Amino acid sequence: MKKDIHYLRELIHTHLQSKTFGDAGTELFSLLQNKTYEQHILNILEEEYDKSPDGGAYDPDRWEEVFKKIESRIEDPQANKPKTIRFRFRITLAIAALLMAISVISIILYNLGKPQDLTTEIKAANIKPGKNAATLTLASGKKIYLDEHGIGELAQEPGVRITKNQNGELIYTVINTNASDNTKYNTLSTANGETAKVILPDGTKVWLNAASSITYPSSFAAAPRREVSLIGEAYFEAKHDKQHPFSVKSSNQNVEVLGTSFNINGYADQPATLTTLLTGKVKIERNGTLKYLNPGQQAQNTLQSLKIIDDVDVSDVTAWKDGYFVFSDKLENIMADIAKWYDVKVIYENSPDLSVELQGRISRQKELREVLGLLEKYSGGVKFQVKDKTIIVKH
Repeated sequence: MKKDIHYLRELIHTHLQSKTFGDAGTELFSLLQNKTYEQHILNILEEEYDKSPDGGAYDPDRWEEVFKKIESRIEDPQANKPKTIRFRFRITLAIAALLMAISVISIILYNLGKPQDLTTEIKAANIKPGKNAATLTLASGKKIYLDEHGIGELAQEPGVRITKNQNGELIYTVINTNASDNTKYNTLSTANGETAKVILPDGTKVWLNAASSITYPSSFAAAPRREVSLIGEAYFEAKHDKQHPFSVKSSNQNVEVLGTSFNINGYADQPATLTTLLTGKVKIERNGTLKYLNPGQQAQNTLQSLKIIDDVDVSDVTAWKDGYFVFSDKLENIMADIAKWYDVKVIYENSPDLSVELQGRISRQKELREVLGLLEKYSGGVKFQVKDKTIIVKH
């Protein structure tokens, strides 16, 4: 059974906190030998490091302690592991340590430092990051801004109770299937600088990125199919129900699943709608053309074609959901993501080189000036100036 990113994260936490090698260490060792999981595990380690009190500054001694801590499990006499396994695990750790050292030059491990390290043009860009908030529009037309409402019940519709929990998640609970009405549609929408999570009436979980919206029936109880519509970007963990397929309409395509996890990026300012599969299997239909995705594949849908890309780094695709920017794209696309999250306008001056590509990862919880400082550092001469809520990009 394939392990998802949440399982890997819990496994690492359990292993690092344990006093012996244990079952978690044994499984982690096994997964580290598998190319399918190696990069995911390294990404999780980077994320945990970035959450540390030092703000993600690179500290070789600290990482050495982490690796020694893991390695000590191997040396523990109670672990009773063959020498060959201990040797192979040391090699894996050495590779991981080397990758961590190399990534000092990437964004994730660069410590911005003191305010005076910033250029004058971006020092004043103390714009805060986005937040967990959204607007729920009921079938009646009533609008509820979730950031203003506390925990508890928000509304009721035929056969359904709508509540908000302490994590800010919107939850639909079916209380009477006989009274449910699948003709009543709700829309959850986020503005720039907002993200939200909703648990649909069938138990499907949806994470909604900034400047996006999802429209869905307030209940699926009386519907033969579970159909929703998406504008923008969302990550789905669809509840399995073989008798009632789950489908997502976005842009000029329809994605159908039975029970699976996938991400759809269909922003209007992007050249293609990207559908990335993490687990399960999906069918994509576009103007009569059918394509099937397996885990790790991505469908790139443009006005001209629908093609499949293999071996996509799914952790990069879904990093936004876990609170990270992943810079592995052209500058123009990176700035589009920043504009949505910080609710700013981006204009270009003196025709900067938009083909510049960056590699790295940084928390979406940092202020705008910190993010721009990192981009200036690694973008090969691109400079930023911030006036009010406008970023001027110049070369």
